[in-house]
Amino acid sequence: MNYGQNTLALHFTLRTMPNVGHQLWHQLGMNRILQQAGLSPRACLLTEVMTLNRLICPCSEHAMPDWIRRTALGDLLQEDFSELADEALYRNLDHLHPPANVSSGNWLSGKRRCSIWMTPSICMT
Repeated sequence: MNYGQNTLALHFTLRTMPNVGHQLWHQLGMNRILQQAGLSPRACLLTEVMTLNRLICPCSEHAMPDWIRRTALGDLLQEDFSELADEALYRNLDHLHPPANVSSGNWLSGKRRCSIWMTPSICMT
């Protein structure tokens, strides 16, 4: 079978970039930061795969579960994503972002807070 250069490049990206992103995630200590902010191990895992999706192959939230299954993330993270639905990703976003009708100051009041969209040094109590 003869694959075009673009097809091979896409296949290479889908299979290798998650590994690179996963290594950077751990070098930055993101799981530790998220756990200190109160996220469960499952929420940390979903946050990692969602972040990698946005960095590597941004698509709609509805397409994210299929993208996750097409990559090597399941093998890399030793997690079965075969039943992952976009609803779980939406619920995870609720933990990461304040509701639209609540100011971030009130939502974070009294909680350990951390901006996961900035560098790890931004974390505060």
